[in-house]
Amino acid sequence: MEITSTIDFKHPLRWLLSPKCQVFISIGFVALGVMASFWSNEITTISFDLDAPINWPAVIFWGLFIIVAVMFALAAHVQAQSTRFYISLLRTSPGAKLLELFEERIGEVMDLNDSTLSIPTDLDKEAADVISSEVEENIRRVLDACVSLVKVLDDGNNGNSCIYRANIMQVISFTEDQVTDDQQNWLHHYGERFVHTKVPTRLKEDYSGFVYLENNHLTTTTATKKT
Repeated sequence: MEITSTIDFKHPLRWLLSPKCQVFISIGFVALGVMASFWSNEITTISFDLDAPINWPAVIFWGLFIIVAVMFALAAHVQAQSTRFYISLLRTSPGAKLLELFEERIGEVMDLNDSTLSIPTDLDKEAADVISSEVEENIRRVLDACVSLVKVLDDGNNGNSCIYRANIMQVISFTEDQVTDDQQNWLHHYGERFVHTKVPTRLKEDYSGFVYLENNHLTTTTATKKT
């Protein structure tokens, strides 16, 4: 698997960091030094007499000085922005093994999905209990795969200092799903954290739905040894 990155630093003044522009700035400073040596008297002689002849050495020197100084300052600013951009990119980029791990985890999940779908439905109670345990174990392994991928994805930021948890949750839409009594009670209990008027009337006005965790029986975390 090969990936070509297209993430790059973009700035309207990025051309100031080009080699040609940097050479021009360097030559400009050298030229200023040479002119300061040959035209030291002319450069330091400034007259405000409008009738006096134009002091071309001073005009050329100070004009070039302003141009080169502005370009140098802007180039330094763009360079600082570029450095911050790439440092931030390195800190937040996923670990190098993410793609390899993703391919491996996707293969595992597809195998678990195939094995789960191949389970017969006409089973006696004892066999159904055994199969049910296997299905729950498969679900936990899928959740472990998701958690491990998220952990590697966030490794450049704080992946080693966080405990990640994954659950099977139900997404309930107020307009498309029927809210059960248990879910209604759950909304009355926890909805007060988000609104301060009648619940769930205000919830249905301000929110399109909610995520409901029926139980944490299948919860998996990076705190376990298997993850």
